[in-house]
Amino acid sequence: RGRREPVKMAMLTVRPRLSPASANVGRRHITIVASSGFGAKSKKSDGSRTARKTDALKNLLDDKPSTAASNAVEPVKPIASTSAGTQTSAPDMSKGYWNEVLDDVDAFFAQAGREVKAVTLKAGRTLVLYRHEGKVYCSDVYSTAYKFPLVDAKVLAGGGISGGPAVEVPLDGTLYDLATGKVLKWCPGEGSMVRGLLGRLKRNQVAVNLDVFDTYVAPGGKLWINLAR
Repeated sequence: RGRREPVKMAMLTVRPRLSPASANVGRRHITIVASSGFGAKSKKSDGSRTARKTDALKNLLDDKPSTAASNAVEPVKPIASTSAGTQTSAPDMSKGYWNEVLDDVDAFFAQAGREVKAVTLKAGRTLVLYRHEGKVYCSDVYSTAYKFPLVDAKVLAGGGISGGPAVEVPLDGTLYDLATGKVLKWCPGEGSMVRGLLGRLKRNQVAVNLDVFDTYVAPGGKLWINLAR
């Protein structure tokens, strides 16, 4: 018998590669690389691939809109219209769905040590209360764009309709009129790279108003909220 020559085997390795041309849409491509055999050392990367990935990520997070984004259709006007605010006189409790929420609204905010505070109703629903210039406002606990909790929202004096207060979502910068819940700014993408990215994701989506509720502070400090929409 003649001596057999050893059979050389080639190994195929599969490496995922992010294509620079499709980095913005998250497509992945597969590159098949043949090596000289088991245990063979792969060639060192020249760093160009890493540089391309870095550039693609910077372009995605860049606050400046791209050419495609600049040609995007502007969002349509906000849907739904809400109206709420502090009642200055005793409302007709037979109309709507009024609920007594707090025995002493002043003690509630004093204990919280802040003017924005969440409150949980007996039925288990959570809302957010805002006290601004002696008036108490109430809204849903989550924003409408990314469902971000509004307990840390910033109240802006004079930023709302007719000089009333507005509330700004910390995450994406969406701005609502606190009395009506109407969207004044929808994910504007200003202030940080994160907001810029979130703004791009919502650019072509319809702005959704925030649910707000009528409030009434009775003599003695009891707080009533009308949950009827």
